[in-house]
Amino acid sequence: MLILLSSLASGIGQVLLRAGARAAVPIAESNLWNTTTWFSLFNWQIVAGLWAWGISTLLWIIVLNKTELTYAYYVASLNYLILPILGRWLFEERLNWIPLVGMGLILLGVGVTIYGRSVQK
Repeated sequence: MLILLSSLASGIGQVLLRAGARAAVPIAESNLWNTTTWFSLFNWQIVAGLWAWGISTLLWIIVLNKTELTYAYYVASLNYLILPILGRWLFEERLNWIPLVGMGLILLGVGVTIYGRSVQK
């Protein structure tokens, strides 16, 4: 359960960081060292996204204290399924069939890993 909460917090953090990055001043080489550019990166979405990442990291440390890394990381890879779908839904990002096939393979791999763990016990 903590693995899923950690992944959820990480995913929320990613979505908030993406929203914050879109709200920030467009960054280019010409304005990279401009203070206005850097201050625009401290909007509420980015700050909230960093907090969500922090919570995710703390939960992840607890998970690693109780679970094997090899298992935990496979379950956490569900973010590779959820985030592209959220990116498409919330930010109208492109998502064609090639990433969908990859996402299906990830889902299959997670399912096999979870099944294999249940069989071993």
